[in-house]
Amino acid sequence: MDPTSRSFRESIRARFQPTGQSWYSIANAAGPVAEVRIYDEIGFWGITADDFASELSQITADQIVVAINSPGGEVWDGIAIYNALRIHPASVTTRVDSLAASVASIIVQAGDVRQMVDSAQMMIHKAWGLFVGNADDARTMADILDQQDGILAAIYADRGKGTAADFLSMMADSTWLTAAQAVEHGLADAILTPKRQQAKAELPSEPPEAELHPDLTRQLIDALTL
Repeated sequence: MDPTSRSFRESIRARFQPTGQSWYSIANAAGPVAEVRIYDEIGFWGITADDFASELSQITADQIVVAINSPGGEVWDGIAIYNALRIHPASVTTRVDSLAASVASIIVQAGDVRQMVDSAQMMIHKAWGLFVGNADDARTMADILDQQDGILAAIYADRGKGTAADFLSMMADSTWLTAAQAVEHGLADAILTPKRQQAKAELPSEPPEAELHPDLTRQLIDALTL
């Protein structure tokens, strides 16, 4: 079996995937608003760009809401998912429900509107990778990583408040951002504060006054006056 094929990836993932777990979900694909949930790693062990783009292309809704809770993953898959969302004709809202770290923070930037739930976080950092080879291979790998960092920083700068050099500096420090800080740096547009739903039955503001039966009241008075 071709190790690069989708069927091979699915067979490997199925071996390690807990029963009933879905890597991500797309709901209401033909309704007015499609909901896409990315609650996993990006790449081979989670959400691959190939699988994601294939299902995304079937969405005919005018609006797409992408809920994100991801530690990141493979940078090329993440950029492909980012571009697939950008190219889709629907209006896209990306929403960070808890974490958008590493390349998942790039996917957030695909939204026409970018939301952060008030308790969510975002993390940006420089690309890293593993390789085996000689000194020449190491230098080539370093060049590739530098190039990739430039691409990521340019995406942040395109949507954010700062230059690519500014974001490269933040990436070098592996910067963690609260929802407010993400908005401050222009990597999100708004903070979403979930509201608690109104209870169906209102509890009484004050407990009802206790009432005693008249006969019991007389017995208590007589007992106290003995």
